[in-house]
Amino acid sequence: KYLSHEVQSELLKQIHHLIIREIVNEIRNEVELYAVGLAVCLRYVHMEQVHEAFIGFYEICDMTGSSIAKSIVDALTQIGLSLDHCKGQTYDGAANMARHLNGAANKIQELQPNALFTHCLSHNLNLCLQDCTRQVRCINEALDIVQQITSLVRASPKHLVSFTVLQEVSGETSCSLKPLCPTRWTCRTASINAVLLNMNLLNEECEIIAQPDS
Repeated sequence: KYLSHEVQSELLKQIHHLIIREIVNEIRNEVELYAVGLAVCLRYVHMEQVHEAFIGFYEICDMTGSSIAKSIVDALTQIGLSLDHCKGQTYDGAANMARHLNGAANKIQELQPNALFTHCLSHNLNLCLQDCTRQVRCINEALDIVQQITSLVRASPKHLVSFTVLQEVSGETSCSLKPLCPTRWTCRTASINAVLLNMNLLNEECEIIAQPDS
């Protein structure tokens, strides 16, 4: 009946290998050129369409540029893709990824000079949005309030249990509080919406926390 977790894990592993084999064959036989990004994803153009294929997560011994570059090259070798056809790299702007001499991008370019590095455009957009919103006082303060009130409740098991009880009593259990992600702007919408939907309950929880015996 295939109910054993070992059998299910083996089936998932085989499915994983089949998917990777299809992606690699498509790139190797029909496309040839590709770009690489972390967690290891391949980006290529096939049939006049841009494809992005997630290959997998890979363990990194340390966070130096050399170690990350070695892990990327090893991952490509494992799936049978030559670095000779890699024409691009895209990561964030962290020093271990983008530093001129010791970043992972530079280390890979030493092996394949045509693998040009591009700072992740989504990451660039996120940084721009953060900088812009921090210049608007009302938005800056609103984000700080969301972060502080979410941390106040979530960081304390006692406060979190109390807030959960308030939700159950009121019947508003569909939306839990979510942390305000510091690096992904789009994820902040869920955190802000959660605070707005639970505003009345959060006011009650703050009153409970403010009591001397809380």
